Amino acid sequence: MYIRSQAPVTPTEDVATSDGTGQPIGVGGESALEQTFIPQILTDTVEVVVSLQTVERGWQMTAAELVTDTRYIDEVGDNVITNIEDAIGLYARAKIFQGETLTKDALVADPSLIGQTEYGPSSLIPPGYIALAVPMDRLSGVAYALNEGDYIDIMMTFSFYQIDEQFQTYLQNAAVFYLEDAATTTGEAPAEGEAPTTTQTNIVVLWPYGRFEQLPTGDTVNVYGSEYQRPVPVSMILQNARVIQVGNYVPPEPIEPATPTPEPVAEGEATPTPPPSGPIAPTATPYPN
Repeated sequence: MYIRSQAPVTPTEDVATSDGTGQPIGVGGESALEQTFIPQILTDTVEVVVSLQTVERGWQMTAAELVTDTRYIDEVGDNVITNIEDAIGLYARAKIFQGETLTKDALVADPSLIGQTEYGPSSLIPPGYIALAVPMDRLSGVAYALNEGDYIDIMMTFSFYQIDEQFQTYLQNAAVFYLEDAATTTGEAPAEGEAPTTTQTNIVVLWPYGRFEQLPTGDTVNVYGSEYQRPVPVSMILQNARVIQVGNYVPPEPIEPATPTPEPVAEGEATPTPPPSGPIAPTATPYPN
């Protein structure tokens, strides 16, 4: 809630001489009680626009956040906004606090100007919204004709693959089989009726591993796909998206401080030693012998 400041109204004081009866004589022969006191109209104040609540930088001003208040003319600068309609629709250049008088420098019509020169694209994201980086080329960028401030519809397509929940790898998996064959010491299969003297292990890798099927001939085979897994495309459309930046963001260069002007030295005086530009390094502590 705001309380509008108003200077107290001081009634005009009429001074009249006495006619000897002890009663003052009014203007035009009327008594002081019969005179009508006209209040003084203050003409040294002006209405200004102030913020009704605290808003973050990049906030678009509406009538709900604005109210007028009175200020003295000598306290109001040339860049102060005096009409609410002039502030509606503009964006806050920096954080505006509750009760702060709005100036033309505090608001900007194009929010992209703020993002490029002062705070970066993050200041252009309203509360409750998120920014998303979208890869762009000559075709998706309409021959690179997109600019900051454009409203566009974006169709995004994602490719989903099936993965193994345990290994977190793309399907299909590989299967490894260990096959043991009976053999003699010479490595040959034993003759009919001869007892095997050793076993021989064979490792068989099936990749990709599909499924086993039995053919009409009775043979068992491994059936798998003839190509790699095809992803499932899923598309979505982002409607009425606002472009806040095109290309890579380059931070602005820091402002270099102005070089101080040396003061003139009188004749006969020694030239003063300029102070060091940076912090003085501490003296190193010598190691004990």
